[in-house]
Amino acid sequence: MSYYREVGTYYDKDAVDFERRYHLNPALQRIRQSFREHVKLRTSGTTLEVGVGPGFDLIHFAEQFPDREVYGIDISAEMVRLTDEKISAKKLPNARVAQGSVEDLVDIFPGVQFDTIYVFFGALNTVDDLEHAFDCLRNVLAPEGTMILTFVN
Repeated sequence: MSYYREVGTYYDKDAVDFERRYHLNPALQRIRQSFREHVKLRTSGTTLEVGVGPGFDLIHFAEQFPDREVYGIDISAEMVRLTDEKISAKKLPNARVAQGSVEDLVDIFPGVQFDTIYVFFGALNTVDDLEHAFDCLRNVLAPEGTMILTFVN
């Protein structure tokens, strides 16, 4: 899809100093930590993060829960590369990341059902069709699974 290529290119460029800007923003750090605590209360089993960015939360949850599989996707090749570097550097065998959109989940992670799906800071704001995106997420959510979704604006 050309739309997702455009979105991916935008975030590829944003990746250059994304982490530096995050570390200079104490309010954003507090919001992220609050979100993590909320997710921890509801997370179980196999987990999926939609819109991993440079891997802040995927890495956090993979380290916090070494007995669980933590997956992530992002539309940006550069964000995926940054996250994958962290996974390798930290030697996290329970973490996986791939480039793609929610519409691609069944192809990216075939046969995987997620007990928890979370989206932090608005990755769903960039989907082409929000209702279809929800259907795609529901299709990979395990029975009795939980979705924790945030939106910007």
